[in-house]
Amino acid sequence: CDWSSDVCSSDLSKTFSYTNGNLTGVTGAETQTVITYNQDGTVNTVAKTVNGTTVTKTLSYSNGILSSITVS
Repeated sequence: CDWSSDVCSSDLSKTFSYTNGNLTGVTGAETQTVITYNQDGTVNTVAKTVNGTTVTKTLSYSNGILSSITVS
């Protein structure tokens, strides 16, 4: 990717999925990202799989403000 460009050629081969206006997934040749949301619309989890290995980040909030991210 050339940082002087706004779009990388690798971005062109990704598929973006939306549910109720929220981004819920990004799929590429070797990667898949799944995003879930809490009832209040904040991001609950982001799970990224690369070549069969998944890393999940769970976001926690306090009074609507992001307070921690747990990686598993």
